[in-house]
This record gives sequence, C-alpha cells and structure tokens, in this order.
Amino acid sequence: MGKGTERARKKLFDKGVDVRPEKCPFCGDKKFTRDGKVRLITRWRCKVCGHGWIEPANRIEANLWAKAKDLRQRQAKRLREYRKEQVDEAQAEAGDEIILPGNDQAAPPVGDNLIEQGEAFLSDMNKQEEEDDEPECEGGGRGYYVRCPSCRGIFHETTEKYDPSKPVNGAMLRLIEPYRTQLNWYSFPENDSISYACCECPDCGSQYCSADGKLIDVIPKSEVDGNGRQDQ
Repeated sequence: MGKGTERARKKLFDKGVDVRPEKCPFCGDKKFTRDGKVRLITRWRCKVCGHGWIEPANRIEANLWAKAKDLRQRQAKRLREYRKEQVDEAQAEAGDEIILPGNDQAAPPVGDNLIEQGEAFLSDMNKQEEEDDEPECEGGGRGYYVRCPSCRGIFHETTEKYDPSKPVNGAMLRLIEPYRTQLNWYSFPENDSISYACCECPDCGSQYCSADGKLIDVIPKSEVDGNGRQDQ
C-alpha cells in the first residue's frame, strides 16, 4: 500500500468512516466479509480460510477496543490478587510451603501464568458437579468446559440447553467461578438472543465458535483430572 493510500485510509478511519482491513491476518487473502459485532466492535470473517477476527473499522470502535483491553487487564489483575489471597490462606493453614504437582520447588508467585490459574479452578468445579443433583446430558447439556481456541483459557461451561448439533447461543454457556461472582468478570449476556458470533472469551476476546456456529474446543468434564488438566 502506498503512503498516500495509507494516509487516506487513516483520515477516513479517524473521521469515523468504516475502513476495511487490508487482508486476512491468518491467510493473507483479501476475500472477507463482516460477521457481526462483538462488544460494538466489528468482527470480520475470511471467505477462504474461515477464520474470524475482531478489528475496529473506525476510530469510534478503536476507542471502544482500547477500553475493552483495559477491562481485560483489570480483570486479570483481580484474578491475580484473588489467587494470591487463596495461596496465602492455604500457606497459613498448612504452616509451610505449597508444592505444585510435578515440581520440586515451592509455588512461584501467583499471577505468572493466568491460563494455568484459570484451569486450576476446574478441580473445584468437578467437586461442585458431584454435589449437583442435575444430571449431565451425554453428548450435550452440562457436561463440558469451553476452552478458548486462542489463549487456551477456560472460563465458561455448557448449560443444560447446550446441543452440539445446533448453533450456539448465549443461553447454552455459563461463566464459571471464580470469574462469575467472586471476580465479577464481564461476559456476554447468557440468553438465547445472543448469537454464536457474540460468544467470546472474556480474557482475550476471541470467538468460541467456528463459522457454522459450533464450539471449536470443548472438554468433557469427566476427562479433567484433579489438577484441572485434561487427561492425556
């Protein structure tokens, strides 16, 4: 792209006029289209490789995107603080250092790996499921955790309305603890008026679903071990 064209694009962008991205960030092709919006920010989908991505189309959306990024950073900070409190309490009760499974050294400062911290809560979720009287539906229903295909974090689970043969909507997914009430993270509304295009990761903003509306990465709860990891 020439400098003149680039300046013209930026001028239109700053005026609030919608400007299309130059190319797909995944395959480089220029055949892509709008695919709705996520948090009022345009989502694009490539017609060649099928990948979707979020990219502001104008300055107004860019400002919203910056605010969303700030929100995710504050959410991550609250999670680090929460996990540190949990470890400090456990250390006070145990009276010595906490040793991570598979390591010979004491646990490093909490917050170094946000994804591992999020997955660590899966063991607690398993215990809650055992105490829950509502049965899990084989092949669908409440039997799965949803893993973000981009950052690999686990923040949502499926509800009893989840049907893998149908496109996902907001009522089929539920934000898990501690993100739901203890940390009060922002997430999409959990009702059937929310389409699959708006079902995105609360940490990185990536979409959970493919172009056909199906979840890209789901983990059966029965395959998650006591350390919050998927059994190999």
